[in-house]
Amino acid sequence: MSKQLIRRLDYDLCFNLAKFFKLNSAASSNKLNMNKILFLLIGMCLSTSIKSQIIFSTNNQFAADVNVYVTDNQFSADLVVYRCDSQFSATKNAGLWHFTSNQFSADKIIYFTDNQFASDLIIYFTSNQFAAGWSDKSLMHLMYN
Repeated sequence: MSKQLIRRLDYDLCFNLAKFFKLNSAASSNKLNMNKILFLLIGMCLSTSIKSQIIFSTNNQFAADVNVYVTDNQFSADLVVYRCDSQFSATKNAGLWHFTSNQFSADKIIYFTDNQFASDLIIYFTSNQFAAGWSDKSLMHLMYN
C-alpha cells in the first residue's frame, strides 16, 4: 500500500475511535476521565503521522517537489542538513535526511540545482547531526508532505 493510503487509513481509524470514545463518554458518569482518554488517543494518532524526511533526488527538475541549492556557507543556508545512514534516524522536519534510491518510498522528491536563484530552498550539508536544523523556519512548509 502507498504511504498516503496508509496515512489516510490512520486518520480514519483515529477519527472513528475518537467518535466512539466521545459517544461512550456521554453515557459515562466519569466524563472527565473519558475526555482525558480521548485527548490522549487523538494525540497518539497525530504523533504517528509525523512526517519523516526520506528524500529521493531526481534528475528531472519538473518531477521534483522542491528545487534545492547546496551552499558552502552554513550561515547562508535556510536548512542545515545531516545525511543519515538509516531511515529510522531521519524523523520529523528537523534537517535529518535519509536518501533513498526508490522514488515511491520517498516523502519528498528534490532536484539539486546549480542556480541559487532558481531554488526553493538553500541547504548546507553538515557532518554534525546536532547542528542540523532550520535557519529560516518560514520555509519549513516546503518539506512537509
